[in-house]
Amino acid sequence: MADRTALTAGLLAYVDSLTPEPPALRAVRDETTRMPMLARMVSSAAQARLLALLVATIDARRVLEIGTFTGYSTLAMALSAGPDCVITTCDSVPRWTRIAKRHWDRNGVTGKITLRLGDAGATLAELVATEAEFDLAYIDADKASYPTYYRRCMRLVRPGGLVLLDNTFCLGRVADRTATDAETEAVREVNRLIKADERAQEVVLTIGDGLTIVRRNQDF
Repeated sequence: MADRTALTAGLLAYVDSLTPEPPALRAVRDETTRMPMLARMVSSAAQARLLALLVATIDARRVLEIGTFTGYSTLAMALSAGPDCVITTCDSVPRWTRIAKRHWDRNGVTGKITLRLGDAGATLAELVATEAEFDLAYIDADKASYPTYYRRCMRLVRPGGLVLLDNTFCLGRVADRTATDAETEAVREVNRLIKADERAQEVVLTIGDGLTIVRRNQDF
């Protein structure tokens, strides 16, 4: 078995050249990165492509996103989704979602998107109470709440559906025993939850800051 290929800057640039970032998504990235403190919070182009591919592959009609931010991932999924798809996206910061709305409008996908402003945990609890059901859920929000988000998303996603979690490496801190901050401990907890969850068929991808994909087994 060959050793793992090193992800050099040259190799990453080559990969990007094979699947270039669509102009619509590049515009969101460019606007967000003009705010240096927020630049690292945008999903990678490769991750957005994967999200879009999964939404199209499973023909998702009902998508749940926790963590809208400036709408980069939302837009990627909306552009890939069919005309009947509805994306419910949750955030609590209007100044970020105002940027998202401009790009959604510009690209003609606003009709596919329902924005829920407020505490995401409360929104998910409300969706659980109303027995809402989704084909795919994407979690990319405050890391300290990841265990709660995961538990509720596994109740909301249909059997055979997908739950994706971004940042499951927590900038590499999950493997550092000296890192005991609340965010790292919460990400470690959700990683343990997924590993022990009989409903979950999962894979952890070394893309960006770690992306975990969970398929909810049909038998549960």
